[in-house]
Amino acid sequence: MKLIISILFAISLTLSSTYADECRNAVEYQAMDILSQELNVSFEEVEIEYQITLTKTQVLTNSIEKYEALFNTYSGIYLLKMDINYSCDVIGYSNTLKY
Repeated sequence: MKLIISILFAISLTLSSTYADECRNAVEYQAMDILSQELNVSFEEVEIEYQITLTKTQVLTNSIEKYEALFNTYSGIYLLKMDINYSCDVIGYSNTLKY
């Protein structure tokens, strides 16, 4: 019985970390898409040439997580604050030029 419980526990840990990584990747790609539209540049330019730092600033509360993405671009450093729903979709954002 202990073996079955430990196997189920290991499987649940593995699946939860996989989901978390998938959501993080989805948020990162959506952030790059938003910035490319805001700056009127191609997605490829944002993906290849700009540096991004993505940070989760609030865990799931009322079905919303909050993320911040810092983009180091040719024209300055942009801060993109995003609200993410349980499906890993951006449901709201604000974009500001920090420096």
